[in-house]
Amino acid sequence: MIRIHFTAEDLLGTRFADGPAPLMELELAVAMLQRPDVDRAFARRHRLLGTPAARAAAPLSELVPPTGAGPFFLDPLTADLEHGLEAVRSSTNTLVRSELARIHRNGLPVTPLMRALADEDRQAWQYL
Repeated sequence: MIRIHFTAEDLLGTRFADGPAPLMELELAVAMLQRPDVDRAFARRHRLLGTPAARAAAPLSELVPPTGAGPFFLDPLTADLEHGLEAVRSSTNTLVRSELARIHRNGLPVTPLMRALADEDRQAWQYL
């Protein structure tokens, strides 16, 4: 168990989000689905989703490792999906390249999708 001790001043300065950040939740779910230690019931539910869901998650599983430490441009802190997707699409190429290099240094293999995203390939961005 982890305990975090807050003072009254700490609590007064704490802010909470109105709701979850959808793309951050999606990234963490993709990471969880790749982990071998995932709860068996959760794994069974994932298998029940079938191949359409697996195909839909394929691009993200190339970019998000089981640790959940995927590229920062994929998980902007936005309140809704539409704004989040717009933030992803408007990521600078400098950010995209540096984040793809970081996740590669942390163990993910370079894939054709990564190369295409780094090269600003429109089809790759649409696929993502």
